Amino acid sequence: MTKPLPRTPTGALMLDATAELIGAAAALLGLGVLTLISVRSIGRR
Repeated sequence: MTKPLPRTPTGALMLDATAELIGAAAALLGLGVLTLISVRSIGRR
């Protein structure tokens, strides 16, 4: 059993900020990879 996270506003805000940062980083990474793939495939033609 894992301990429930403390219900402090700061803790929740920190968690939300971290989750958003991770999401933004993942989105940017995905976009970059997609762009790279498309650029390479177009460059081959």
